[in-house]
Amino acid sequence: MASIINAATSGGLISTADTSGILQLQTASTAAVTVDASQNVGIGTASPTASSSHKTLTLNAPATFGSLIDFKTNETLNLRFFVNGTNSVISTKTATPLVFETNDIERMRILSSGEVGIGTSSPAAKLVVASGNTLLGHNTLDNYGGNVDIRSAYQVRAANTPTQLFVSDSAGSQTIDTGGAIDLGGYISTLSRAYTYARIQGLANAGSGYGGYLSLMTTNAGGSVTERVRIATVGTFIIKNDYQEQTFTANSSTAITLDIVTNGTDQVITLTGTATITMPTATAGKSFLLKLKTGAGAYTVTWSTVKWPSGTAPTLTSTASRMDIFSFFSDGTNWYGTTVGQNYTP
Repeated sequence: MASIINAATSGGLISTADTSGILQLQTASTAAVTVDASQNVGIGTASPTASSSHKTLTLNAPATFGSLIDFKTNETLNLRFFVNGTNSVISTKTATPLVFETNDIERMRILSSGEVGIGTSSPAAKLVVASGNTLLGHNTLDNYGGNVDIRSAYQVRAANTPTQLFVSDSAGSQTIDTGGAIDLGGYISTLSRAYTYARIQGLANAGSGYGGYLSLMTTNAGGSVTERVRIATVGTFIIKNDYQEQTFTANSSTAITLDIVTNGTDQVITLTGTATITMPTATAGKSFLLKLKTGAGAYTVTWSTVKWPSGTAPTLTSTASRMDIFSFFSDGTNWYGTTVGQNYTP
């Protein structure tokens, strides 16, 4: 059985007097402190945690109370460790910082006002990382990541210029329309959640090496995040559901329907015969440039719903392999046309 000690012993030495090797102190006939034969110590338990490789200290208390360790200086409570069935708490009890060290060197500090500093003892914001790279989402960082690196999985980056912020997804290399995204939003109280108002994405073009495009998105009234603007790999600027600044080239004969949403605001069309040109839907503020190449020459064009100066449409250059350039703008009701120049040699 355990050696039960209820009084002081002489010489300041307390030892077990039986073969069990267990030393126990009791209060009110209940185990208060137990030291087992392996020198594991239990407070509030007769069975301290046993370990083959460590000496242990076990604190045990009813769930309604929990276990607590206080650290005092000159009877002033400075630090408390507290555990119950709900929380595990490390708490400073005075206006002093909580400091974490490794190898006897400070690594992280939490000020009494709540600011957290990593690599600094004087953080001036809620979280300050003083130097080096910060990686969120995966535990492997190559030499080309950003100072803040957010990846849902590890991919080795190309040896291009390191960035201040690098965001990536977990998809495989060159998977089309995948990449990193940053959401911008706020808290909506009626939904009790944070909500995305806009998104910035850098996405890949399949099979294009390092090629990618920039996508800008906004959230509509129904909550769908929809692409509004795109800058393509080659620098083309595209406004989705509106128009795009790019050069469109086509050969056409009798019926030409201009489409600035799909084909852009700089269109080159080579005539292959006499044609009728139908204008896009008139939208206020929109404009575009049309370059008509004469092809074999001597072709004519009928313009649908265009208002020209003095009400007279221009006559096309009749010489073969030349180019006439026209500009159009809309007030929302009509398209107005003007001749930029004619009889150019492309």
